[in-house]
Amino acid sequence: MGLQAILSRGTAYLAESRWPWLRSLLMFLFLRYYEVDLSIAESSNLADYPNFQSLFIRKLKPEARPIAEGEGGIVSPVDGRISELGRLEGDRILQVKGHSYALSSLLGIQKAPNEFEHGHFMTIYLAPHNYHRVHLPCAGILRKTRYIPGALFSVNEKSVAKIPDLFARNERL
Repeated sequence: MGLQAILSRGTAYLAESRWPWLRSLLMFLFLRYYEVDLSIAESSNLADYPNFQSLFIRKLKPEARPIAEGEGGIVSPVDGRISELGRLEGDRILQVKGHSYALSSLLGIQKAPNEFEHGHFMTIYLAPHNYHRVHLPCAGILRKTRYIPGALFSVNEKSVAKIPDLFARNERL
């Protein structure tokens, strides 16, 4: 196990501590450091979040994210900011200038389906302060998910620029 994985798992162990006072302290420090805005969450009471996962996927007040209406509206499936977008070049997705990775690797399959060829992609970066739920911005039903194990690299700009194939190497669902 590499140093990065040890640090990640160690931090997760502390964050999910059996000692409520330690967990609350770490969550409080996290909220302050990353300037997380709980005023738009259904609950701004830290005691309502038993762990970090529940804090990341906190429910928001219905009025916090109004859905754009009309023909020209664009709706994002997540909070965050667009870090890359473009057209697929065969099976390749641009990670950051000069670095790309295979769509098939990202999807955890041998070969990407032909219907993706010359398609478009968008990478949306979720910062620690962002709300971490993913929504379907159109009519649809999620029928299946697939867990793909991997590393736990940070996806901040520095890491994305330095670590080849980061998105295809990271753990994902």
